[in-house]
Amino acid sequence: MGGGQLIFTLDCEENIMDKKRLVFVICLVIVLSFIGVQISKAQELGGWSAPHRLSSEEGTSSEGFMVTDQFGFLHVFWIESELPDNRSIIQYARFDGENWSEPLDIYATKPGGEIGFLSPAVDGQGMLHLIWTAGNNGPVFYTSAPAYDALSAQQWSNPYRIDIPAYRVKLAVDSNNRLHILYGNFYGQEPGVYYTRSEDGAITWTDPIWLDPDIPDNRGPFDIEMGLDDAGGIHAAWNYLNPDLGFDALRYTHSRDGGDNWELPIEIDEPDESDNELRAARPGMIVQGQNIYIIWAGTEDTNREFRFSTDAGQTWGVPIRIFGGLHGEAIGDGRAIDAAGRLHFIGQIRWPQGLYHAYWDQNHWSVPSMVYLIAQGDKDPIGNRIHAHHVRLAIRSGNQLITTFTNSPGEGEPLALYAMHYILDDVSPLVALPTPTPKPVVTPTPLAVDSTPTPFAVATIPTPPKFDDTALELTSTPAPTSPLWLGLAPVLALLGGLIGFQLFRKR
Repeated sequence: MGGGQLIFTLDCEENIMDKKRLVFVICLVIVLSFIGVQISKAQELGGWSAPHRLSSEEGTSSEGFMVTDQFGFLHVFWIESELPDNRSIIQYARFDGENWSEPLDIYATKPGGEIGFLSPAVDGQGMLHLIWTAGNNGPVFYTSAPAYDALSAQQWSNPYRIDIPAYRVKLAVDSNNRLHILYGNFYGQEPGVYYTRSEDGAITWTDPIWLDPDIPDNRGPFDIEMGLDDAGGIHAAWNYLNPDLGFDALRYTHSRDGGDNWELPIEIDEPDESDNELRAARPGMIVQGQNIYIIWAGTEDTNREFRFSTDAGQTWGVPIRIFGGLHGEAIGDGRAIDAAGRLHFIGQIRWPQGLYHAYWDQNHWSVPSMVYLIAQGDKDPIGNRIHAHHVRLAIRSGNQLITTFTNSPGEGEPLALYAMHYILDDVSPLVALPTPTPKPVVTPTPLAVDSTPTPFAVATIPTPPKFDDTALELTSTPAPTSPLWLGLAPVLALLGGLIGFQLFRKR
């Protein structure tokens, strides 16, 4: 009796110990699973956040159009089309450094309507301005809202119509709150790059100035860029497209007197005898004080080239190839200036294929680092990774990089817009201004289009079919194994070993 009781007691104690071991194993698996996934993510993203989807599941998205303000917010706009009701809408979201707001519809077309291209800007008083094109040949519409209260649909003004034949547009606001528009007329009777200005909040506009009356035959401006310097100068860069031959010369011009007079354009780069040179240049320009930086994909293999001026565009250094053997082009790159004055670049290049980040520190480029892996080589399947295109960049509060990008238009799937962010640990953030108290809106203002004509006259020009620029994409291939399974593999191996050890002890 006593011996049986002793055996029963020992069995109970052993069962209790086995349960404790089981609980310990389960807790260990949970902890190691979390650590494994986090390590895998950190190795994959290099400190960047995971991609966050901004666009909805319903339609197809455009690229992201971003601007930051003095209150510490980043604002991003995008177009969604191919929706169930056949409308196109402008979506807006705001980022405070940690969290994204829910998207807000700030404008919708009638069924069948089109929205072509957006351009936002913020002025010194904290007003957020936005223009967009309606189709390939204009017109352009303008609206505004307080940047600190732009998540309220009622704060956006009624869109105002500007009758210019614009295919693509860029907006800038100077220290005197004058609105500057650079636009490319691609499909009209007089294709070229034009400039106009408003000094009364978009009510009236100056007569457009034609910046490139010497445009070569059978060419049209495609990508356009504009920036303001710290002495009242305005800078413009663009490339040409020959619908039969592809992209052509990259040009630049500037005005030293706020847009009244412009210099004759100069060539930043032009094709030579090399095959396919400048075939996907996609120039990007950024202005910092009196420094002008231009980056483009210039060589046969679309290696990045870089050229800059330190005297507001009067003289230029020679073009230089940057980033070594990394090459490829995916509908443009992102550029932005941090609070330390450094120029940052992010773009999709290869190999390995991915998003790479580098910065120019006054006299040299840093070694590019991959921040998002797409594919190790051309035999890797993409799997659940995003084949990033339309890469753009902004810097919030002087030290936080935010990049937006879509998936590839060549894959047959609807385009979706994603965002990632990263904090520079060697740059102090700018001090944000306190946000004013939002003004109450007594009567909601519908976003109906103001059809009041501006002083412009629009020629009646038949619009040819859209130019399909997706044919110019470089094909690239897909990506490796999911980081989740990479993180769980050692954990599952450990779990199997512990279970095997327990079974062995039982025997």
